[in-house]
Amino acid sequence: RIQRFGNIHGGNDNIKRVYHPAGKSPTLTTSTGGHRQPKTFVPPNSWRKLTPLECERLQTVPEGYTNHVSNTQRYKMLGNGWTVDVIAHILKGM
Repeated sequence: RIQRFGNIHGGNDNIKRVYHPAGKSPTLTTSTGGHRQPKTFVPPNSWRKLTPLECERLQTVPEGYTNHVSNTQRYKMLGNGWTVDVIAHILKGM
């Protein structure tokens, strides 16, 4: 299950939410600057953005699959994409 840890800079906007690393990741979205990338908690009391490599792993695409473009474009591509293993499972029944 998704374990939300808290927010950065107050507020309740989705872009300010920080999630606990022991939980599942929230949906990746097309993030465009402004610290909109998914964030995870770092003990004792900090946070960090997920790396493009971590986002590739969450989307089950091969590592380095998006490394031919800037990180901003990588986050957008991965946020716009489908989770490969989920789509493969759906199409397997056809």
